[in-house]
Amino acid sequence: VSLQLHQQGVGLFALADPDGWYPALVSGCGGRVHGVLAELRLAAGDLTRLDRYEGREYRRRTVPVCTQRGKYAAAQAWCWRLPLPSGARPIADGDFPGWLVRTGNRPFGHRQSHGAIASALANRCVVH
Repeated sequence: VSLQLHQQGVGLFALADPDGWYPALVSGCGGRVHGVLAELRLAAGDLTRLDRYEGREYRRRTVPVCTQRGKYAAAQAWCWRLPLPSGARPIADGDFPGWLVRTGNRPFGHRQSHGAIASALANRCVVH
């Protein structure tokens, strides 16, 4: 289900890494963020492992979201909790996969061509 983060004062930024770009959801900014709402069936300890994977830069929070059909729900999202690094680029429309396509940048962890990966990601958005 496609969704929109329904919270005042959030924004999405793209952060550079030698292995590609990754998104950072930031509180205290004005804007909208687009993503996918998925119900996961996790085993005991999976959220702790996901928290560890995301690292200390992110903190998992419950955030209100609104689906394309206008339904409101609570969702888990990993929000950036440190000062943004220099070179962070704001994504005004809140669409990270779309930003990858528009800029020709490649997502973190993908060494394939920019176009193929970005086009594949344009069909799905993840709130990170």
